[in-house]
Amino acid sequence: MKQMSIVMKETYLRHVKSWSFLFMVLSPFIFLGVSVGGVFLLVCPNLLLNRSQSFRPVLRLNKP
Repeated sequence: MKQMSIVMKETYLRHVKSWSFLFMVLSPFIFLGVSVGGVFLLVCPNLLLNRSQSFRPVLRLNKP
């Protein structure tokens, strides 16, 4: 049984060091970040503009 645990430990450590394991762990977080960022840009595109640019037309219309 002790040999089996050693083999399991070595196999686990070998897989953790591979790029595919790292990609498998990080890809859900990357996908969520891109999805939330895309939805944010679609819903609130005006938040990326400079606030002074977005309020300039309103200020010009209110002048007598």
